[in-house]
Amino acid sequence: MIFNGFNIIYILLLTILFNINYNTSAHDICNKNWTDCENPWITKLQQKKFNNDLNNINFNFGEQIKQTNFDIPWFLNIPILPVLFATSPTLPNGHCKRQAQRYLQELRNGTLWAAKMYDSSAKYPDGIIDGHVGHLGNFDECYNLKVKIPSYDDNNEYEEISGNYCLVKIEYQQYKIPINKHGPHTLDFDPNGSVWEAIQEKGDFRRANRKKMEMALCVPATCSADDIKQALSKPLEIIGKDKQILVTTGIRANTCQTQGDEPEFSNAAKVYCYVILGLFLFTGLGTWYDVSKNKIYNEQSKKNDADVNDDNDVSIIGDVLCCFSVKRNFKSITDITYTHPGLDSIHFIRFLFMCMAIFGHRMMEFYKLPVTNSRYLEETYKWRWLIVMYNGPIIIEVFFAIGGLLVAYFLLTELDKTKKLNFMAAIFIRYLRLTPLYLLVIMFISLILPHLGNGPYWHSKVLLESTTCSDNWWTNMLYINNYVNVERFCMFQTWYLAVDYHLYIMALVAVYLFWKMPRKIGYPFLISIIIIGCTVPFYVTYYQNVPPLWLGLPYLRDIREIKYFVEHYVKTHERIPSYFVGVVAGAIIYDHSLSPWRLAKVWSRTLIILFGLVLSTATQSMAWKWYDPNYIATPLESALYSSLSRPAFAMSIIAIIVLLTIGDGLETYHAILKPRWVQPLARLGYGAYLIHNILQIYDLGFTRQTRTFSFHTGIFETLTDLIVTFSISLLLSLTIEGPFRRLEKRFIMKQKHKKTTIKKDTVIENNELAKKIN
Repeated sequence: MIFNGFNIIYILLLTILFNINYNTSAHDICNKNWTDCENPWITKLQQKKFNNDLNNINFNFGEQIKQTNFDIPWFLNIPILPVLFATSPTLPNGHCKRQAQRYLQELRNGTLWAAKMYDSSAKYPDGIIDGHVGHLGNFDECYNLKVKIPSYDDNNEYEEISGNYCLVKIEYQQYKIPINKHGPHTLDFDPNGSVWEAIQEKGDFRRANRKKMEMALCVPATCSADDIKQALSKPLEIIGKDKQILVTTGIRANTCQTQGDEPEFSNAAKVYCYVILGLFLFTGLGTWYDVSKNKIYNEQSKKNDADVNDDNDVSIIGDVLCCFSVKRNFKSITDITYTHPGLDSIHFIRFLFMCMAIFGHRMMEFYKLPVTNSRYLEETYKWRWLIVMYNGPIIIEVFFAIGGLLVAYFLLTELDKTKKLNFMAAIFIRYLRLTPLYLLVIMFISLILPHLGNGPYWHSKVLLESTTCSDNWWTNMLYINNYVNVERFCMFQTWYLAVDYHLYIMALVAVYLFWKMPRKIGYPFLISIIIIGCTVPFYVTYYQNVPPLWLGLPYLRDIREIKYFVEHYVKTHERIPSYFVGVVAGAIIYDHSLSPWRLAKVWSRTLIILFGLVLSTATQSMAWKWYDPNYIATPLESALYSSLSRPAFAMSIIAIIVLLTIGDGLETYHAILKPRWVQPLARLGYGAYLIHNILQIYDLGFTRQTRTFSFHTGIFETLTDLIVTFSISLLLSLTIEGPFRRLEKRFIMKQKHKKTTIKKDTVIENNELAKKIN
């Protein structure tokens, strides 16, 4: 009898699944002979024909293979993982093995709980040639499985079997076959060639790693990760060796989950909830007090026919309550105060690049987990215009440059009026403005977030983030998390805060020295800092063979494991040039305020296009060659791009602010860059920056199925991120960020308020413009 390919594969799966000889033990399946099995969905005549056909089939698969001379290829001979585990001779003795054997017996009997355990496991990988390497089964079916069954030892006793959902990592490669990793590399393979050509990892950073698979396996909760590894490693190794394939199995403890592993709600978490509740209650009380006080003042004002100032309260308690007034804090957010032709554009630039950063982080999520269509992701590397996404990390230089600009401009204003600067006070107040909201967000991740869900990657993503924040929160609070315990840092995006804080301190000293110098010496002094800063990435790239930019997104699973990120990307000493480009720009803008000189219309319009469009586009597009794995750049070329690209991009954007300040004929740009709606949103940027990644981490941990990449999905998920993030940021600004800033001004800067204007009060802040300038 001749079998087609489908018959052979089907028989193979049946043979592996039940591990029996159907000629002699088929009665174990339905407890009767095959010819006696009846199917209620077919007629007796059809049943008789089916039984006759079935009796003619030789279920001795080895003999069948010999008769057909069909050599089963390795990719059709993959065993079914849950059965391989339950029947493994290397499964350690103990409760796990006993329950695994019970599971196998109940599976043969068709018992519901055993069928659920089997049904929730991944059976057979599909799409691996196109990069679909994550097969997640059905998480909820396994995770929610809990049953009491009669014990073998005593019929009057019951034992409990619960589901343990695990992700097993299986890596395979050809046995002792050398692989050429030096190229040439391609994304298009000969369809008539070997399947290994499309699977092997050859050093092409654009391609997802197809030789590593994740398979969901549901086992009894008494089985640990080590039990599973021991049960699978040897059998898979033997199966692979027969096909000249080296198979290795790995499983980490944080990739297994049971209901019993859910963390308890700690006392610290309860205290945190009480603190947050107290802040909300205090906000409500402060708002009620402020509204009531204003009502009384208005009545008195009408009676006395005089104005009454309600901004100051006669009592300290009243002042504190008013600091928590939603009415006042909301007014501070929504006030539109455009007063400077150049600096006012910072609101739009900051909001735009914040949206771009959130979009970039959202797109990164497609690389942190397996997707069904990795091939499509790889093809995007061929699209030259997408360099704006793949080289997207360069946009962070704009935030550094804006920070440097604001420090220089407002600090020079302060120094010219007071002739002195209290360095320690400036550093301390900067710390107070950043830290309260920062701390509360870290505590939320550490104490609350782990209790808000579950999923296949909940432990390896969400709980990992929670653990790192619990262990290393102090490095964040000291703003040293980009140098200390970097491989275990909390909130990956907060490296920026540490770098910005360090550079802020450097800028205080540098700007003070610049102010003391004549301008003909001061500007060369600032430029020399930029040049010295450029030598650091030049040296690192040239002598240590470090890539000039971030490559290899398809290999991204946990950003803490990316060597380039933890050793170079987050370091302060490699970010100096961009920040001081902003310092120079701030000095130019301040000096121009003392002079009536203006740049001619022609030059203004020409330069804003050359800098804002040509230089920014050229800086990004020049990176394209490094995204071609077949291009071999010289060490000098890589070092030059590494050292110059960041300050050049920062200059391209910061020049827009300078030109809007000193140039004529740019009314159209003023209209575009100063819409009324953007200023309130820009003021919410700090909160959005801190919390947007929480939403994205939650999605990673909660997702039940392997995702499919598309730009449509990425854009709409980004829109959701923006709406939810800025809404939560508004809430946090009204209850935490705004009140604490008012408290700082009330109790720390009170004397300063009496001597200076509001403009001078904001001199030491480098992350937002003064909201009011008298």
